[in-house]
Amino acid sequence: MIKDGGRLRRTVFLVTAIFLVSAGAVLTGGMSGAQADVERWYIVRVGGQDVGYVRETTSSKPGGRRAEDAVLESASEMKVVLNRLGAKVEMSVVTGSEETASGQLKRLGFDLKASALTMRTEAEIKDGAIEITSGTGGTSFARTLPFSGELLGPEGIRLRSRDGLRSPGDRVEYRTFEPSVGKIVTAVRVLVGREVLSLDGMDMPSLKVEETNDIQPVKRTYWLAEDGEVLKDEEPGPFGLMEVVRTDRAKALAAAAGGELPAEAYAQTLLKTGVRLPRPRDIEYLKLRLVQRRPELGWPEIPGARQKVVAKTAATLDLEVRRAGSVPSVALPGPNAVASRAYLEPNAYLQSNDPELRAQASAVVGNEKDAWRAALKLRRWTADHMTFDLGIAIAPSVEIFKNRRGTCVGYATMLATLTRAAGIPSRLVMGYAYVLGMFGGHAWTEVLIGGDWIALDAALPGAGAADAARFHLGESTLAEGAGALAISGQQVMGFIDLKVLAYRLEGGTTVEVPDGAAPFFVAGDVYRNPWLGLEVLKPSGFSFGRLDAVWPSTLLVEMKGPDGSRLELHEVPAAPWQEAETAGKDVLMRLGVEGEPRTETINGRAVIMMSGGAGAGAAIVEPGVVWAFTAKGSAAIRGLSVAVKSLVFSR
Repeated sequence: MIKDGGRLRRTVFLVTAIFLVSAGAVLTGGMSGAQADVERWYIVRVGGQDVGYVRETTSSKPGGRRAEDAVLESASEMKVVLNRLGAKVEMSVVTGSEETASGQLKRLGFDLKASALTMRTEAEIKDGAIEITSGTGGTSFARTLPFSGELLGPEGIRLRSRDGLRSPGDRVEYRTFEPSVGKIVTAVRVLVGREVLSLDGMDMPSLKVEETNDIQPVKRTYWLAEDGEVLKDEEPGPFGLMEVVRTDRAKALAAAAGGELPAEAYAQTLLKTGVRLPRPRDIEYLKLRLVQRRPELGWPEIPGARQKVVAKTAATLDLEVRRAGSVPSVALPGPNAVASRAYLEPNAYLQSNDPELRAQASAVVGNEKDAWRAALKLRRWTADHMTFDLGIAIAPSVEIFKNRRGTCVGYATMLATLTRAAGIPSRLVMGYAYVLGMFGGHAWTEVLIGGDWIALDAALPGAGAADAARFHLGESTLAEGAGALAISGQQVMGFIDLKVLAYRLEGGTTVEVPDGAAPFFVAGDVYRNPWLGLEVLKPSGFSFGRLDAVWPSTLLVEMKGPDGSRLELHEVPAAPWQEAETAGKDVLMRLGVEGEPRTETINGRAVIMMSGGAGAGAAIVEPGVVWAFTAKGSAAIRGLSVAVKSLVFSR
């Protein structure tokens, strides 16, 4: 018999993998014990693409003289491989559990490999408490979670489903411990009806069951055999339907190669704004309308002192976001109040007690005694010393510190760890942030200064507190695991559209964005973008090409010339503290322009020029952005100066 209780934690893991898109490798093992009595294999699919597999085993061993003293051991291994934006991303998890013959959970092991290191969680259920130990790299952290009542293991959940789900409308409830979020979970299953399920060309009678639980906002659907064994399960996800379907070993292992999800699957998670936001890292006020494509999912709670829901229906939600204003002066280190202690303590992901991390935080902060100014120093160090890497979204801070690589989650983890090491309470936030024509899933850090949570973003840095061109859906200390952070956006990521209603730059006036506002205008040879406040003239003999690119492309205006020549204008975000020539050179080199930089004055502006081989480029640097022209082909190189001289800023 295959026990299905591990499916909850595998589903949470899959949600985490999809949202954080992290890297790892296959794990082996689980709980020790006898050779497996039964083995089952499943294919994991996302958006119709095979992206991995699940292998389940179960075995029993004597626990005493009586049959009821037997110990049942269940193990589950899951691997997911996704290919996106040119990066191969892998995650895997192994779960093992021990329970009594009657299904009472006794012990649990959970290994998550999302980077070079394995995150290990062990839980032992005792009278009235769960003793939990989590750690990686030889360091572990312990905590106790009180509880009362019963916690079921995989066999207990299977038996309850088998015995309680017989007729449509039947309902069963169970509680178990979910290690990926470090919480006790209450789940409810309701029998919808009976269906014949086609699996590998075979018709199999099944019970169609819907399950809800108190940690995930979306409903999951199961197809169970009469004895409670899982044949298939599915739930909606940001890249399409997420499915786990029973199959044979060969087909499951073939799915381990992973899948290349279509571009449109990723595109549906990006919220295009239509109009481009100027100087986004300086936006102090933003009003948005979120439009739910699947109203039955509902809206999540929108946390945050600087976020306010001003209107809500089943299909739309209007949200105002404000940037933090003046930050009070608070001495460093601050008082270790009980309320903030959870945001100062190290854990398996934020290893702020590591000697090397503490030494680095101390070196960066130096003699600074003001907590906010110290946090800004740590934010700048993180932004300057990290490299963006799509393959490493979630990893412990000791690994991030060693490799200096990660996605936005890695940047946020690094900054949260360093601020804690310096005595500044911090947490991670998951939500959406604006960049290059769209809002995308993003993570950043918040620090507690004088009783107020202030956003800091090392991946999209501004001059001070993080801008208002973002909205957050949930926050976490990561002490309970990474799963809770990912689940916070499950109702909206991949299911909503967005419209900018209004915005205000720091010190400016509020700009209203009317319905149907055009993102740009083309009149003859001139491209004009009123939202960015710029216009550019295309050279004679050129035609406009693509004008609607969004992240990850930096392209703003494409101009095509004779013989394949191409002239492009790019909008490239940059840290506001970067020296102009260095910033301009770095951007041009990333765009493929060779040569040594030289600075010329054109129309009263400093322009960094580079040329070499068959290309040339020019960059104009402003705080937070580099406007970069690239020219390929002789006609484009000749037209470069025309385009640079024609660039006009109307703001």
